[in-house]
Amino acid sequence: MSRLLRWIGWGSLALLVLALAMLAGMYGLLRNTVAPASGEADMAGLSAPVAIIKDAHGVSHIEAETRLDAVRALGWVHASERLWQMEVLRMAAQGRLAEMFGGQAVSSDRFLKTLDIATAAKASHEKLTPQTRALINAYVEGINAWMKRETGKFEPSLPVEFIVLGHQPEPWTAWQPVALLKVMALTLDANMDEEIGRLALAGRRFTARQIEEIYPANERDNPPALPDLEALYGFDKAPRIKPAGESADNATAPWTLQLPASNNWAISGVKTESGKPLLANDPHLGLTAPSTFYLAHLRWRQEGEIRNLIGARCLERRLCCRAAMTGSPGG
Repeated sequence: MSRLLRWIGWGSLALLVLALAMLAGMYGLLRNTVAPASGEADMAGLSAPVAIIKDAHGVSHIEAETRLDAVRALGWVHASERLWQMEVLRMAAQGRLAEMFGGQAVSSDRFLKTLDIATAAKASHEKLTPQTRALINAYVEGINAWMKRETGKFEPSLPVEFIVLGHQPEPWTAWQPVALLKVMALTLDANMDEEIGRLALAGRRFTARQIEEIYPANERDNPPALPDLEALYGFDKAPRIKPAGESADNATAPWTLQLPASNNWAISGVKTESGKPLLANDPHLGLTAPSTFYLAHLRWRQEGEIRNLIGARCLERRLCCRAAMTGSPGG
């Protein structure tokens, strides 16, 4: 009996050690999906060494010789810290969320494909200036460079979300950053359900006056009269279709666009160190994790002068591309 108890004890201990080893291995794997705190990496396309410096608040300071190199590095940094967020937005723009999340996202995909954000983004990209397209191309090159980077022996090439869902991202193309802006614009359409309802009524040959009676304006507003939506969208040339199923005022998005969280505030200069007032903007964006915006500082040389671009990009550590650089932002 004592021998049996001993074997049970040793077996339990072995199982415990094995479980701890597996947990340690999983932790190490997940820990390696976080962008490294320091080091060097090769990035194709750079014209000169670039330094990416993280300050005490985790804000990226990018020092480059040219603006294109700075933007390439920004794409690298965004991908290293926000690739999953970027991927979800990119797939939403294409109505492909079900590829990651399964059947529960089909209704959302159907709605998003109806909007056809991808086609609109491609058309917008074609209208951009050559200089802007060059910057977008550099940004996309930075994203793809991070995705194709050489990894360490136990370093996964993708963040943990991709590993858990078994999702393999495609290379980025130049129109897709434009699509992300349009997805962001979609989250700002708080009255989209009403606009869809108006369009549905116009498709059923309601007049502008009848639509305004169903969707009256706020008493404090004085909007201009609606155009003839029937003629504007060509419904007057289409055959009448008897509606089947839901009424126009049930034409809504299949998900909540955002969790309301936006507000603004101001502080008098009397209470600030500089003596100047501070204003926090009111972008009307809902709560997201991570945040919608990514703070960054880009620094490059142009026509013999140092240029600085500091702000939020819609996404004492140091990571250098191709070669190390000394100094600090502003130094």
